[in-house]
Amino acid sequence: MKINKPELYFFYLVVFINLFPFISYKFFPTMDGAAHLYNSNLITELLRGNPRLNSFYEFNHIPVPNWSGHFLLALFNTFLPAWMAEKILLVFYAISFPLVFRNLIKIYSPENTLLSYLIFPFIYSALFYLGFYNFYLGIIFLLITTVYWINNMATLTLKKGILLFCLITITYFCHLFSYVLLISILSLLLLQDYVRSIINNGTTKNVKSKFNRQLTFLVATSFFTVLMFIKYLLIIHISGDNQKLGTAELFKWISDVKPLIALNREEESPYTIKYFYLLLILTAIALYVKIQNIKQTTFAGRNSVRALFYTFHKSDVWIIVFGVALILFFKVPNGANAGMMSDRLCLLFFIFYIVWIATQPLPKWLGVVSAVSLLYFNLGLLSYHIKTTRDLSNDAVEYNSVAEHIDENSVVLPINYSTHWLQGHFSNYMGIDKPLIILENYEATLDWFPVKWKNNETVDRMRNHNSCDIGIDSKKENIDYIVIWGREQDTTDNCVKKFKEGLQEHYDLVYESPRKVAHLYKLKKRSSIVSDGNYNANGLPNN
Repeated sequence: MKINKPELYFFYLVVFINLFPFISYKFFPTMDGAAHLYNSNLITELLRGNPRLNSFYEFNHIPVPNWSGHFLLALFNTFLPAWMAEKILLVFYAISFPLVFRNLIKIYSPENTLLSYLIFPFIYSALFYLGFYNFYLGIIFLLITTVYWINNMATLTLKKGILLFCLITITYFCHLFSYVLLISILSLLLLQDYVRSIINNGTTKNVKSKFNRQLTFLVATSFFTVLMFIKYLLIIHISGDNQKLGTAELFKWISDVKPLIALNREEESPYTIKYFYLLLILTAIALYVKIQNIKQTTFAGRNSVRALFYTFHKSDVWIIVFGVALILFFKVPNGANAGMMSDRLCLLFFIFYIVWIATQPLPKWLGVVSAVSLLYFNLGLLSYHIKTTRDLSNDAVEYNSVAEHIDENSVVLPINYSTHWLQGHFSNYMGIDKPLIILENYEATLDWFPVKWKNNETVDRMRNHNSCDIGIDSKKENIDYIVIWGREQDTTDNCVKKFKEGLQEHYDLVYESPRKVAHLYKLKKRSSIVSDGNYNANGLPNN
């Protein structure tokens, strides 16, 4: 196969340009990103046997799917600062996502590499800014495994089976939804190959033998994860609801390409709507070409079933994939399972949809026009993301700097007065490089993350304290530090006055951030509490 090296190098250049938001600033702030970094640091500390953290946290006893991202961050964090560990993970994502998509397109239509540029705007999607790192890793390994299966399903060996087992298992430990989709897609591709073999050769012994061997490989390589999947469903309780969006609103999501509206609808929708129009044009031309091929086949007077079958491109199997995703998008409640199902299904619909579009036999000039248009959309969205990331990264750095004034293994209560929707878990930046017990840790409250709160009286009392009352108890362990983020006038909380009175009575202001956004308060006479014998040599409360 002849490789167009200038175009390939240009593709690499576009990949590099899309790394700018990740590499330009210290942190790439997402809603859940700080929580993932904090909990990966907790994993490292628990493995090291930190006795203080062991009294608050424990590992989830179930091998939950959301391990991959946390494991990689914890691994990198053993020899790198957390901000660098996150950069490595995000750079891996931003490079591998477009490259593996391009490889999938090349399998079906090597001449359509310019249409692989369709994927670039999806690097910075709404769900990514929410910090769904494991979900995106799951999509990447879904695509990697699919490419590997297509390339090797005809010549399976033990060595290839072991690698396939590893890829399927990694996908499972990235995200459960991606894993279910992967098994479905691999099974569909196997069935497609079987049907094509029957049409070519009839139901011969060799065709059946080949199909049985491939099916055996797929079952064997996925059997372990299927067992874990069943165990997960039986044990883990996912508290979803039936909250459903209206049909008109869901159609609006499609026409706006909502997955691409990550930060500000007003700024981003002018690009996303044009992107949708481009998809419509490509779809119309692809359907026109396909109808013409069907007409030519019919007029040629060939065997109707076999000839009609071969008018369809091999990649048309993806019509079933994105079709099912679209049906589920309209049928499954948004609040089902872990929530935001409409967002996930909308994103997956578009990814699978553009797989189909980019593999259709379209004119070469259309690929050039599409690539130029996509660069315009991509760079327009990217410039806005870079600008927005700068401000949010500065906030993350400021919150992270508060940790320098907090003693290790302390209990920290964050109070968030910020109105920015992305800053809900920014408090976790304080614990990404230092062992701290931060009471705002949403992951530890859910059954599908690696680290959980321990069920003990101290944890329950501190985590569930009355928001109006500091809750000081001289006979029990208390909160060591309280961090106020944002300004009080940004909140309408009626408890602010009472909380401030308790704060002034029991805590001293020990640090104020440079922009005066973060205020750190330390429990008064902490040293005397320790000397009174309420804590042992390890910093744990005495019974």
